Amino acid sequence: MLCKSSEFQVITVSVLRLPKIYAIVLLFFDLVFIFSGLVINFLQLCSLALWPLNKNFYRKVNCRLAYSWSHQLVLLLEWWSGSERTLFTDQESADKIVQEKAVFIFNHPCEIDLLCFLTLCERYGMLGSYKVVAKKELKSLYYSGAQLPHQ
Repeated sequence: MLCKSSEFQVITVSVLRLPKIYAIVLLFFDLVFIFSGLVINFLQLCSLALWPLNKNFYRKVNCRLAYSWSHQLVLLLEWWSGSERTLFTDQESADKIVQEKAVFIFNHPCEIDLLCFLTLCERYGMLGSYKVVAKKELKSLYYSGAQLPHQ
């Protein structure tokens, strides 16, 4: 027998509205990410004028610009998902990560690994100066493809 109470109809309508609200929120985040990426890429293009004057200052400016763009993804991962990452290592190795050059190797079984890597870089203060080496197929992706050298 069908339930014709008004309570059932209200629940049904609210469940049907959730995907639309979710799509609007995702569209907003996508537009903010794309627009800020275009602005930051334009600022990086303008910062090329600093290269002949002072290469170290140019690198610092570019590092800060890359940090501001990548930090959006870290913020989204930490805020939206509420996930936590744990690095299992001894204290001596953890102290050397910030002081020395380090190489992190990820066996990427899922797509979220790059975001977890960015979160790890942010925790150790290396978010603006990370490098990504990835498969040839990833060059066509906007985010990782824009930062990979094309061969």
